[in-house]
Amino acid sequence: MKFAVAALAVLLAVSYTAEARVLLADAPAMAPMAAASVPSTAPMAATAPAAAESAAAPAAAPEAMATPMPVPQATPAPQGCALSFVQGNSSYSKFQEILNAAPSSSNYSNILSDSMAGITLFLPTNDGINATLTKFGLDLKGLLENEDLVNEVIAYHILPSPIEYAAFKEGYSFNTLLKGSDLRDSLRVKRSGNVIKVAGGKTTATVGMNGSKVCMDSIFPINMLLLPRNSIQSSGSVST
Repeated sequence: MKFAVAALAVLLAVSYTAEARVLLADAPAMAPMAAASVPSTAPMAATAPAAAESAAAPAAAPEAMATPMPVPQATPAPQGCALSFVQGNSSYSKFQEILNAAPSSSNYSNILSDSMAGITLFLPTNDGINATLTKFGLDLKGLLENEDLVNEVIAYHILPSPIEYAAFKEGYSFNTLLKGSDLRDSLRVKRSGNVIKVAGGKTTATVGMNGSKVCMDSIFPINMLLLPRNSIQSSGSVST
């Protein structure tokens, strides 16, 4: 009986020891699992460079506002044009006196000062006017006192459109602003080489080669005052 109890005790001891060994053998295998389940508080190595790179990148500069280009302003049109040309040259002061003597109802000042008129002005020099008055035994004062004649003389020196030197061809004729004029009051071209003349009703003038372009106007200096055919009587007196 005692022997049986002792044998059972030995058997239980051996069984316990074997189970303990099994538990001890299994215990190390469980440790890594426990360690793996614990979340790491250390920063991940892979994310550190990205964070550093993000910190090093400069902030994007604000986009510059585009400065609007200035709008070019239109150049003012020249004022005065043919009229200013006459007023600004002392060689034509006597024709300026004729212009000033025109009645207020006439429109010649406006025509000669209009930058868009586009006319041709035959402009007699002071010497040319003096030569014309001497030829017909007249004086400037007597001409200026006759408003009708002043109107005719001014109109007879203006063509309604601008022309160039190429238009001066032998036998050509130009109509002027003289109202009621017929072909006998047109200006006829006489040309021989570079010598150009325009023949009017009473006088023939040589056209200077130093013409000017002012605004849209053509201006040609001439050496005589152009007179319509009925402006001067045979006696040399001014027609009334």
